Amino acid sequence: TENWNSYFGNTNQNYPMDLNVYNRMGGFSNGYVPMFIVVGRDNKVYYNDNPRDFRAALRQAIQEMQGMYVQNPLGRVPMLFNGTAEINVSDVFFHTEGEEITVTVESNSDGDIVSVNLVGDILYLNALEVQGISTIVLRGTGGEYTTTDEITVSVYDPVNYAVEDFETGDFSKLAWEFAGHAGWVIDTDEVYEGSYSARSGDITHNQNSVMQLEVVYDIPGTLSFYSKASSEANWDLFRFLINGEERARRSGNTDWRHHDFDIEEGTHVFTWRYEKDGSGSFFEDCAWVDNIVLFGGRTTGIYTGDNIPEGFVLNQNYPNPFNPETAISFDIPSDKNITLSIFNSRGELVSTLHEGILRKGSHEFVFSGAELTSGVYFYKLESEGLTASRKMILLK
Repeated sequence: TENWNSYFGNTNQNYPMDLNVYNRMGGFSNGYVPMFIVVGRDNKVYYNDNPRDFRAALRQAIQEMQGMYVQNPLGRVPMLFNGTAEINVSDVFFHTEGEEITVTVESNSDGDIVSVNLVGDILYLNALEVQGISTIVLRGTGGEYTTTDEITVSVYDPVNYAVEDFETGDFSKLAWEFAGHAGWVIDTDEVYEGSYSARSGDITHNQNSVMQLEVVYDIPGTLSFYSKASSEANWDLFRFLINGEERARRSGNTDWRHHDFDIEEGTHVFTWRYEKDGSGSFFEDCAWVDNIVLFGGRTTGIYTGDNIPEGFVLNQNYPNPFNPETAISFDIPSDKNITLSIFNSRGELVSTLHEGILRKGSHEFVFSGAELTSGVYFYKLESEGLTASRKMILLK
């Protein structure tokens, strides 16, 4: 490897750089893709129109990086009420000329969310009992140069935090929903940590196995998990989707991998899916998931009403998600006047499946969403002052 510093007559300084070769079209305003580019401070890209001379780009990057820069940005720190964190800030900033660096706290955008104290090289964070996000600005000063780094501290109510490691030995911890040709199962043979993981169900060609969570985030948060695949490479796939949009994909015989996603405020449907194509089966022919962490999110669960008497039961529809038909079943303890209705996510009535007297016992009705768009719907069972409701997902 050549010493690029020698081009500038200085062999005593080591400038951080990441040289990348791009061979795909697009991405630059002039429509030209250079052979050499330099990725500098804050991931800024420097390039030159001459594909055989990247020294001009490197020179520009070094000129801008001389003095001080942030070499280890602190980024995001999630915390729970009354939690504490200690962060070593001694290597956040770097001075290219070796000057001593002094770090100070320049600002804290919301002291009601988190308190901040810097003692020597240790930044102490103390979360209070207010859910929200505060931005902390650190300033590094060395000689004539100075620069800043921002820390985003997100503080959550403990109710908006969950770890699903499947160590209960079942799926009872969160409000899981299963769909496809087979639900997921608990596994003990392949685990990232502990004794249990979740494994996709047994399926064959042109089938899929799906598990889902609906999660509410009052403020922006995160979702992370570990996955492992053992399948026909590029054809039989593990896929992770957020609100129907694919965010991760794996295939082949892989090791465990960590996935981490920023989640916006709002209600989201997380989908873990294993699917097979029309032929071929290799390795274990499945996927595993373990150590799911919801930081800032809570599962919606299922509301079944208050003080429901024994024998009055509204079951989860099957299949769920569905396309376009699903079966809704329920039990009533005596002859009753029953109304079974479907509502959209805005609370608007979509359909009334039944209204009238039914004999005691078990009943089932089929609902078709052929004329509806994909989304979250609710079905409600009402009888003489009693109400029970559940959520279902139409996925076309």
